[in-house]
Amino acid sequence: MQRAATQFRPDWSAAQLVPIGCALGSAGLTLVLCRGIDQAGAALLLMMLLGVVALLHPRAAVLAAFGYLAVMGDLRRLVLPEVRTSAWDPMILIGPAVAVLLAATALYSGALRANSTISRLMLVLMALMTAQVFNPSQGGIAVGVAGALFYLVPMLWFWVGQWLGSEAFLEQLFRRLVIPCAAVASALGIYQAFFGLLPYQERWVQLAGYASLYLAAGLVRPFSFFTSSAEFGHYVSVATALVVAGVFFRRVGLAAILAPLMVMAVFLQGSRSIFVTIPAAAAVLWSVQGRSVSAWGSRLIFAGGGCVLVLIVLLAALPASGSGSRVAPILQHQVGGLLNPLDPQRSSARVHGEMVIEGITGSISSPLGHGLGATTMAATKFGGRGGSTELDISNLFVSLGLPGGLLYVALVITVLRRAALYWRRSGGWVALCVLGMLVAELGNWLIGGHYAVVALLWFCIGALDRLSGAEVAAEPPAAESPQGMSRSLRPALATARA
Repeated sequence: MQRAATQFRPDWSAAQLVPIGCALGSAGLTLVLCRGIDQAGAALLLMMLLGVVALLHPRAAVLAAFGYLAVMGDLRRLVLPEVRTSAWDPMILIGPAVAVLLAATALYSGALRANSTISRLMLVLMALMTAQVFNPSQGGIAVGVAGALFYLVPMLWFWVGQWLGSEAFLEQLFRRLVIPCAAVASALGIYQAFFGLLPYQERWVQLAGYASLYLAAGLVRPFSFFTSSAEFGHYVSVATALVVAGVFFRRVGLAAILAPLMVMAVFLQGSRSIFVTIPAAAAVLWSVQGRSVSAWGSRLIFAGGGCVLVLIVLLAALPASGSGSRVAPILQHQVGGLLNPLDPQRSSARVHGEMVIEGITGSISSPLGHGLGATTMAATKFGGRGGSTELDISNLFVSLGLPGGLLYVALVITVLRRAALYWRRSGGWVALCVLGMLVAELGNWLIGGHYAVVALLWFCIGALDRLSGAEVAAEPPAAESPQGMSRSLRPALATARA
């Protein structure tokens, strides 16, 4: 396979830099002058700033939005003098606002395409989700609207990715944002595991800590600067897949530094399932290095067996209990659960598996679904019934019913197949990265609360749809331009004025 390296050089013009600089300066000045700015004011300010960037340089807005979503957790902890108990948090609306603005602009400029299998499945799935917003079984329209925020809005990033996701931009996104952000997050997460939280983080935990945040009595799971510990683990898992993909392109020096750091951070985060997906993704990425598709299966069996053996040996070498250090409960939790996955006293794998099976089989007796918000946090915040079943596939069987669940399964299979074919055809680092990300997060592509991870995944799926198949029509020149939006709007605006 021929592996071609790409480079991305953003073409910043003075016409773009001046307004963006003015917007940044105005935002900074406002924050300095208004020390008492509240949650809604900070959210509105950031929305306006990112809106200006989106209109002038859409790809820069994508980078800014993804960067914001990654650090949103700590921004909320720093901006707010105290954590409010209201059900709505305006700070989480900033990312969705950017997604809506970019998707609407792409639609207005005629840049969206629905001529591929993936895009058609997306349209039908989103239409079904929209109908399920009004399902009375979920407990009220407020639950449905909140469900749209967790399910429908993140899927808008698919259309943004289909518009702006060139291979060069994806490489820029991975190398300049995702991997560095995950490296810093990993270092902070390891610090939290060994030395404890930073003062403002400790204050937030005391005011708004939730049960799943605690690994043991008095021991908080590391969450770095993310909104939750789970999002921290999944984000680092995605970045680890990118680093592992770099190994097959002779970027071993970088991997030797970052991979151990990230794997250690995920291990100390305390989630066993996330820790297991990393070797699983590595096994798949090694397997697809085979010269033929028929060889992938045998290589995968060999790699999977090798990963299981290595994990058992390494975990057995770790102490099941520490010597009184802060990480001792984490070691006990991880080693005991991973080496005894079927023991209900040490592992929750059986419970989670039963939840997934119950969610899928329950759709047979409730084929019309329980409503879009039934499997989100909104179900408890707004008095609805239900809750997450741990995986997005079983969640959507519950929320959308049997037809919606099967439709989502078809979409997942189609995306994975397209990713594998795209890698086989292009043989590039970006193609291998996208495949690795999708495998590492399989079952978590659409989990509410994983703001940064879900947005990133669906943007990449949209870019995959654009880049991968003959079904995708030729893209307009605007999508190839680093300026993107400013040029793509000219024909549409001229038509509108006429």
